[in-house]
Amino acid sequence: GGDKALKVTGMGDVKGAVDAKGSLITLDWKTTNVDLASAHRAAGHYLSYDTQVKIGFDPLPPWKIDSNDFPEYYMAGISFRQKYNGDSYGLSFVRGNSDYDRGDITDGIPDNLLPQNDWPMIVLWQQTDSDLAVPDRKWLMESGTTPDWTSTPPNLWVWTGTTCHSGATCWFCPSGVTTVAALEYNQNRDISGTTTMLSFWHWYELGTSEGYVEISTDGGTNWKTVNPLNPYTDSLSGVTQPVPVELDISDLVSSGDKITLRFVLMKAGAGPSGEGWYVDDVKIYDAFPVNEATLLVRIKEAASYDFIMLSGTTVEDGDYVAGVNSHAKGKVFGTPILTSGSWGAGNAQGVITLNNVTGDFLSTENLRVIGSSTFLSATGYRARDNYIMAYYGDIYGYGTPNNTPLDNEKHGNPRGELHWPPDEANDTAPDNDYFTLVQWDADIDTSVERLGTGLRENAIIRTDAITTTASGNFGQPEIGLHTFGYSSTNVYFDDFGLQAEVGTIVTTPPIQE
Repeated sequence: GGDKALKVTGMGDVKGAVDAKGSLITLDWKTTNVDLASAHRAAGHYLSYDTQVKIGFDPLPPWKIDSNDFPEYYMAGISFRQKYNGDSYGLSFVRGNSDYDRGDITDGIPDNLLPQNDWPMIVLWQQTDSDLAVPDRKWLMESGTTPDWTSTPPNLWVWTGTTCHSGATCWFCPSGVTTVAALEYNQNRDISGTTTMLSFWHWYELGTSEGYVEISTDGGTNWKTVNPLNPYTDSLSGVTQPVPVELDISDLVSSGDKITLRFVLMKAGAGPSGEGWYVDDVKIYDAFPVNEATLLVRIKEAASYDFIMLSGTTVEDGDYVAGVNSHAKGKVFGTPILTSGSWGAGNAQGVITLNNVTGDFLSTENLRVIGSSTFLSATGYRARDNYIMAYYGDIYGYGTPNNTPLDNEKHGNPRGELHWPPDEANDTAPDNDYFTLVQWDADIDTSVERLGTGLRENAIIRTDAITTTASGNFGQPEIGLHTFGYSSTNVYFDDFGLQAEVGTIVTTPPIQE
């Protein structure tokens, strides 16, 4: 309340990470109104909840770029599934550089938690084997954009596996084309901040062709050139790997603009043509986080089946299902995650999540929805996973709040206020549009899966590396706030919130006969 906050005042060495510094404070949830042990017991020994916090930076360190910027490097966020031994997941705002070195000072962030150097991003990570001298730390997912691109005319820009920065493919257009070859990002990207950056990796040999990066703020009617490339002197033919480009495009766009981006290659004159232009890892991002921005984690622990709809109607949160052969039962927990089809068409397929499981489900069997005519063909039973969703909000509101949680148009989350995303995927509405649901666009661990389509496309992470116990009394710390890096003492936290379904266990006397 008021103007008080939880300020980080010290940091220590991070176990097993050279030159890394950090801090962690865990929640004494037993003293709150949210009894996680009761929530765990009431759900049949599965634990699910939402938790959020605002993260601020004050004062800025002496190596700041200018008075309006954050620390040059930082990492701060929420720890969850926190164990006594130190195992946990983390969701963090992070910008670091594993090569950073000013004398005897590094950025202080564990290198194995950094997907890329010098990028502001949201990272999901985990720490396991904490009892060892060198715990296993790794990032699982990073956030960014996964846009759809089109080539105009068709087939001039193509996917290739040559000269790429990351992954197996990148975009390529051969030099010497006689028409304008445009690679266009055709989903309007909403700009929400005051500082907007464009970055990409590329390699090019253009000969007498010319390449341009262009931006439109009116749906493609008018274009502004961002970065003209000189085809006569800027050839990268002597460079063996793609090189990075990072551009401040704030003078070309304004807060609230919806922008379209395109890469253009065209023949400029007679003479030999070079190989062409390779483009990879394109990102448009606001220079986030906005100070006192909000991170929110929604974690659902559940059993699950992959299913194919056989008959009936919609399966909804709160329904009960039973195995036709095993007679095991479970409560549907959360909106089923569809991968194809629809309930209305009778061909829905996807993942159904369950808690309050009694009995032993078979690995493959048909399920019936109790009290309904709905039957599902279910395969691949999984007894326990985490389903993780991450949300980002900041103090400002942008554009027009709507039914789409994946865009940046939303209400503001100013300090002193606490808001929550809707409980179910289909309950989105303009009046509860306070957060952007994070879509994950890169992963490192094959045991982690990205799920979700439609309003939750690539926004649900399934992982079972750290789970709760399937029996007994729950008593782990579970939730914490963390920082990494030498900027840790410039971090403060405020407006911490936690909510969970804490069920009431009702006992009734036996029936007297």
